[in-house]
Amino acid sequence: MDCMRDGTSDDFKVDIQPTLSVMASFRTLERCGVRYVVVDFEADQLAAAMAMYLGAPLVSNDSDFFILGPYWANKGSELIYVPTESCDFLTPHESEGGFYISAERYIATETTTFRGLAPIQIPLFAVLSGNDYVPPGYFHAHLPGAAQQQPYPTSNNAARTASRFRRLIEWLSGFGNDIVDPVERILSKFPKSEKPRASHYICAGLASYHVPFEELPPYLSFLFGDNIPPSKVAQSPPVLTNLTSETYGLKALQALAAGEPSPRYLSVWPLRLLKAFRNGHVSGAACDALFAYGILLHGVVEDYQSREPFHLCSLPLRRLLVGLLFDAYPPNTFRLPGIFQCNGNLSYKEYRREGCTVINYKVVTFDRVSLRGFSNGFAFLQHHLYLPERPSIIPKWLHGMVCVLFLWARFDARPETGNLATSSVGLAVSLCAVAVQMRLLQNGAVIDARGRSNIIRQLLAIRNVDRGRIEPLRFTYLHIIAQIGAVLKSLTSLVDVIDALMPEGSGCEMELLPPQIMFPSGCLAHHIACMLANARPVDRMREATENWLPQLLGRVEPEFLEQIKSMFSGLVKFVDSWTASAPIAEFRMHRRDPPFNTSNPPSDQSRRPYSRRNARPPSKKLNIEADVERSMREAGLSD
Repeated sequence: MDCMRDGTSDDFKVDIQPTLSVMASFRTLERCGVRYVVVDFEADQLAAAMAMYLGAPLVSNDSDFFILGPYWANKGSELIYVPTESCDFLTPHESEGGFYISAERYIATETTTFRGLAPIQIPLFAVLSGNDYVPPGYFHAHLPGAAQQQPYPTSNNAARTASRFRRLIEWLSGFGNDIVDPVERILSKFPKSEKPRASHYICAGLASYHVPFEELPPYLSFLFGDNIPPSKVAQSPPVLTNLTSETYGLKALQALAAGEPSPRYLSVWPLRLLKAFRNGHVSGAACDALFAYGILLHGVVEDYQSREPFHLCSLPLRRLLVGLLFDAYPPNTFRLPGIFQCNGNLSYKEYRREGCTVINYKVVTFDRVSLRGFSNGFAFLQHHLYLPERPSIIPKWLHGMVCVLFLWARFDARPETGNLATSSVGLAVSLCAVAVQMRLLQNGAVIDARGRSNIIRQLLAIRNVDRGRIEPLRFTYLHIIAQIGAVLKSLTSLVDVIDALMPEGSGCEMELLPPQIMFPSGCLAHHIACMLANARPVDRMREATENWLPQLLGRVEPEFLEQIKSMFSGLVKFVDSWTASAPIAEFRMHRRDPPFNTSNPPSDQSRRPYSRRNARPPSKKLNIEADVERSMREAGLSD
């Protein structure tokens, strides 16, 4: 993002994606014993280098891998790229070793597109055509044949692009392995005052295609220990140092051969914290707050109209996490680009939605917090978050669940979440999590992935046969589920960082359920919440324990069922009693009253875009989205 932009919604393409997908992926890789490593910055170039070093195919949906390759290596060591869209995930084939799927591989030098073009010319072709570091169309008027080009009608954009690509490839193929001369010729067509900027774009674009084999050793050591396999690539890139007269062309060659040095922000981290980061246990969002432009909080399908962003429920956890990571840097060692002073307070930025479609940044203040002076990690959490102690009769996983539900209830502070015993959504999420965990723990058996899938299938069958009805999608319920998910994600990241910073044996000693167990099925939780909402608030707890818990547990011994009922009732009472005794969260003391609930308006009532004092007038885009949402509800949209 340009440093002069203000970070509004025009600067971002914000995807709607599951907020727990990254954490669930890391936990799945760990359980399956897959080797993986998290790198310091964008992984494209290092992933390509790793794949070529190991001689392994690289599966991705990023088009940059069509370009990356060992530009100064012998034939046979090219990058083998497998586009995700070519993988037939829906048709697994069985073999002696297990299962496999079919896919298409891509090697740049073997395709008809770049036939006759030297490998070193492929990244230059990509830069001149336009990549992420070059403004759209910046070089088009200066490419070969551009002066003779006749104006094309708009409908022929594809033909014009194909013609430009063909002419550029033919022109570059005449230079062999030399990129210095074509760069000089392109830049000679620019006015003198514009040449430095054009050269900067070329160098930045070429540097993004540098393949950093020289940066692989620490990552290889992390993955393979002392048994690092030999490299499958042998290349001899040019060495350009101490140049007395460095031309634009030589600068471009240097950018491709050497790349741009990456900041070493993690060099001062303790080894255990660095290992946790490499394993994916340090929140990438917190790192964005320190090392980038701030935390971009993605949206999900939630109740946009009558609820604040669901991420706000976990704000105190994110502030603590950023403060802990900031404390890892001694004063005056690094200037972290994401941290600044606002009214004398340490601050970072969070990019959140406002209303339905607008993303704006908010300045978030935080304090440098330290673990010094605390006997263990949980004492730190108690001091800052008021978490309850774990009674000896409660298993660790149940105590972790209590902490998640308590923080959600405390930081949301709305009437429908103030009491878990009457919250239909809170009870539904708790029921699903307890049922799946008890099925997994039953008889002490270790259940493989297929067994887990069978459990989920059995649970979904309950929803499909229950009275034969499918409820309209209630966005308010999805919003609450997203809030609980945000708390689970942030608390898990915070506990992982504390455990990495504290001496061994002095960590938090907490066990938080993985997202696959805490949220085994959003469809089922939504269905149970809708059913519980039909009961009176005072009857929901009894409905949950007497009706839904036996269904979710399946066929079990009556004595075992009574034990689980007692445990579930104790869980709910524990959360409610501790929530009632906890002080109001500081960041909630000055909040406004919640707006009128319009999550299920009558069909004749127009839904108005969410508004607030001093907010901009609703735009045409907002009105359209409100109309679409109203039509979806009237049509009884279901999940």
